[in-house]
Amino acid sequence: MASTSIPVASLGANPEVAKQIKELLLPEYDLVHMCLSLESASTEFTEILSGNLEVAPSSGIGSNVDKPTTERRVPRAIVLGGGVSDEDYVALKEALVKGGLKVEGDGEDVVKFVRVLRDDILALGASRPDPTVISQVIRKKLGQLGL
Repeated sequence: MASTSIPVASLGANPEVAKQIKELLLPEYDLVHMCLSLESASTEFTEILSGNLEVAPSSGIGSNVDKPTTERRVPRAIVLGGGVSDEDYVALKEALVKGGLKVEGDGEDVVKFVRVLRDDILALGASRPDPTVISQVIRKKLGQLGL
């Protein structure tokens, strides 16, 4: 994996879709850390975004999985899958703030979020979770954030 790619983390419910998206985002974006539940994301994202790279993805998905701690990368944004509810989004942001991270405003130290909504997928003609369509939505929204 080229170190010039932009590292991102993700919270989603479908590990098979996540694995495909991880490959489809390359080479521009590197999915370094994937969580499959709000509970794991609340803990693991707080740790890695605070610089504790000893925490490997509990899902087993992400390029940080097999890397030594010294080679793991801190994500620059968190991508939320279409199955992540508004309530879980708010709860994740609250957990990150409780962990000492900034989730509002501008600046390099503010956690950036990308939400992939079901309407985004439907608008591009997909009727179910399509990794190709989802990766297009993610790329577009990350680009809108300047990433």
